[in-house]
Amino acid sequence: MAAPLKPCGTLAAYRRHRRNGEDACAECLAEVAADKQRRSDERRADQAARVRAQLAAVPDLVGPSRTIDELDEAYDTLAWIKAQMDSGVAQGAAALAKQRMEIVSLIRRLESASKPEVSALDEIARKRAERLAASSN
Repeated sequence: MAAPLKPCGTLAAYRRHRRNGEDACAECLAEVAADKQRRSDERRADQAARVRAQLAAVPDLVGPSRTIDELDEAYDTLAWIKAQMDSGVAQGAAALAKQRMEIVSLIRRLESASKPEVSALDEIARKRAERLAASSN
């Protein structure tokens, strides 16, 4: 004996409409939309929980006695974004990729700013001092 048919307004009835080549009724379409929204909400909640778990591992930077090293922060942020992209948690991969490139350029700018620039005159003076020191020995 076959099971009784599910009434309209259920996913089973929607599938039955589709299987029979019929247009789904308004009640079945509403149930499909509600089911899709429920699954989307569950996925977002799961992703948010995973992001919160990742953020819990990030040390707290707030405090009056702590100075922030911009280069270290850029490296930490880059590592965090890469971890998010690798884990598949991040929903906006394009936005993260753009942010990653901005951070990479920030890192390059900060690294070049942290290196002392030696002028040509300073280099000539250093070499002259080396020659004088070598000749006096």
